[in-house]
Amino acid sequence: MYSNSFYGDDVRWFIGRVVDNNDPLRLGRLRVRIYGIHSGSTEHIPEYALPWAQVVIPVTEEGSTGYGNNPAILPSAQVFGIFLDGKDSQLPLVIGSIPKIESDKADDDQYTNPTDDQLPGQSNAEKIFLYLISDDQHAYTPEQACGILGNLKHESNLNPLQVSDVPGEDSYGIAQWNPAPGVLRKQELIQYCTTNAYDYTSLFGQLKWLKADLDKNNFRRVDEKLGDLKDARTVEIASKIFEFKYEVPQPGSTDIRIENSLKYYEAFVTGIPS
Repeated sequence: MYSNSFYGDDVRWFIGRVVDNNDPLRLGRLRVRIYGIHSGSTEHIPEYALPWAQVVIPVTEEGSTGYGNNPAILPSAQVFGIFLDGKDSQLPLVIGSIPKIESDKADDDQYTNPTDDQLPGQSNAEKIFLYLISDDQHAYTPEQACGILGNLKHESNLNPLQVSDVPGEDSYGIAQWNPAPGVLRKQELIQYCTTNAYDYTSLFGQLKWLKADLDKNNFRRVDEKLGDLKDARTVEIASKIFEFKYEVPQPGSTDIRIENSLKYYEAFVTGIPS
């Protein structure tokens, strides 16, 4: 029911991300995951359950004849629109696309949760680095932060929605928290975020949990030769400590993790003019 007598009085706008442009009715509609309305997790709202949005066609197209061109918007495009049913928000209409930085390969910003706007930085990498060196629940040094960041890059490509491609493992998030019995790392992430009213699928919520978890020194295996993460003075040592004490992966990726960490240190620290 509309609260006003005129249909347009209850218009509600949105920003979303296109997940599918293969309209089965061939009407040029787009399936859109809308920020703030739809969870970023496909576990909560699978793509097939998302609504098909109609698209406004320019007046230069002969839409009424049936011979006009269909929209050329591709999946992953960021779009702006309105809901034709106002506050009910079930009938989205895409008005146009909003330019963003594009990439021809998988990157660390496949999905941005609205809560992530609370994090300063342009990319997920920069957001993670700046959060880790902030004084929120104890700051890490730039060397330590980059050691963590290089590991997270290898684990998930910094994608908070990343699910392990190892059959039956189902590890989740930027640190690939494992839900296996006896480990329950994913469950701890969800419980922490739920208790503190964070979205566990967001980068913001996962960083809050990561820092809280590290502050507890809740490592699953202790290697006394490496020492504590807070004592690390170099990027290399910080990367190894986070790998062997927190991630505890299968052997063989140490060099890649350190290489990632050193690249971030060059990008965010030595590459920044003093």
